[in-house]
Amino acid sequence: MTLLIEKLVSLLDFYKPFSVVNAATTEILFITGNLQYWARVTLDKIYEAGKVETGEPNLNWTVKLPQNASEQSVVGNLLFRPSQSEDPWITLIGAHNAYGGLIIWGESDYQDAH
Repeated sequence: MTLLIEKLVSLLDFYKPFSVVNAATTEILFITGNLQYWARVTLDKIYEAGKVETGEPNLNWTVKLPQNASEQSVVGNLLFRPSQSEDPWITLIGAHNAYGGLIIWGESDYQDAH
């Protein structure tokens, strides 16, 4: 799991080391470029979801969706395969779906259209 976190933070401009924060209360906020989707999740939920390699829903989010003014809870997916350079993939709602799902993080150099 440390590899997953190191991979995520290596792409950021700056960060506070996760080793000095409380994983149960520290939240990470994801915002799409068009500002339509806002999702937050605690660091411990990311750690837990990344332990099992699955494309099934495994990550509980608190989200603000464009069609709803209030926050709601949804279940998405964190797919982390240490051998794959494009991972982690993070899907906002439902199972892993690179072909039309709400992917909010992932892909380094996927060659095919989708």
